[in-house]
Amino acid sequence: MRKILFVFFVSLFLLINYSNRVFADVFLPFFSEKVVAVVNGKKILSNDYYFNVALRSQVNLGKKSSYPIRSREAIVEGKIDYLNYYIDRMLILQAAKKQKIKPNNKEVAATIKKMISEGGKDFDRYRRSRAIDNNALERLVREGFIINAFEEKLAEDNNISAPTRERIREVYNEIQAKNRGEKLDVSQQEDNLITQLINELNDALGPKIELKIISLYVPTGDNAEYQKRFDDKIVQIKEALKTRDFGDVAEEYSENMTSKMGKGDASSMFGRNISQTKYEEVDKAIAKLKVGQYTPDPIQIETPSNKYAVFIKLEKKMRGIPIQNIPFDKLSNLLANAIYAYDMKIVLDEWLAKEKEKSKIVIYYSPSLDKYIF
Repeated sequence: MRKILFVFFVSLFLLINYSNRVFADVFLPFFSEKVVAVVNGKKILSNDYYFNVALRSQVNLGKKSSYPIRSREAIVEGKIDYLNYYIDRMLILQAAKKQKIKPNNKEVAATIKKMISEGGKDFDRYRRSRAIDNNALERLVREGFIINAFEEKLAEDNNISAPTRERIREVYNEIQAKNRGEKLDVSQQEDNLITQLINELNDALGPKIELKIISLYVPTGDNAEYQKRFDDKIVQIKEALKTRDFGDVAEEYSENMTSKMGKGDASSMFGRNISQTKYEEVDKAIAKLKVGQYTPDPIQIETPSNKYAVFIKLEKKMRGIPIQNIPFDKLSNLLANAIYAYDMKIVLDEWLAKEKEKSKIVIYYSPSLDKYIF
């Protein structure tokens, strides 16, 4: 009798969950995924929402952690930003579907094959750390093609095209002038473009450094156990670094998964071959290091999701090219792409604002309260 009842309930569970999700949402919320938001009748489900947040920003939403490490303000801000991003993405995909925009299956397959073959172990590690299986990867690539095709059509409809050589030359001259400290007599929108391009050029062409890190989560609150564990690890790391390779110590102690699995890989926190880290306290500490040296004490920083204490090693130092020394012809193609992308973003932002006005968007999840509102 027990076996019969067990089979009955398992069958009922599978039937409801996989054959009639609407019924399950209404009558069996215990078994259902929660609804984060509904965009024009299309649900954003909690599992999908969390998965994509983890994929894009690594913000831990509502999942238990062994360390009380997150700044509440930073996490709430990250959740709000991402929920808005996800809604924007869904609006684009819905509009693309109405326009019957579909990706080329052969291009999708070729892209996935290329990502896997060229990504190698690093890409495998990245996928495992974010639970991206083959189906999820295909969906993300397919949606990427659809969004790109939609944006290309939107650009065409709004007469956004590649900038002329005269326009590129104008922007080049404005970059050089602003880089010399001159005040530009241009619109705020143009000034924003020039500032963005100067930052991107410095990142792309300026002097580069390569770092390795050992990162620990910084405990918050008054939990003595967490604090002692943290303090003990700092002492252990300092002692280990006296005799052991920095990468081996990172593999043993680092709590940032990219750093741990990559023996000090700093890409998830600072990037690879960077001009600076964008953290003032870190950049000051690095400026005092010679190649091969590391910070004697960890530096505390706060990312959008966590607070870290980070030991940093200066692995390499590479020369760069100052912007003022780069001739126009060397920058023209790069500037053309950047100007087009900037103009496209303005058009897309305007389209999204109009689309939201006429769309029915209902949000059931409150990032600030971290709970669902039904």
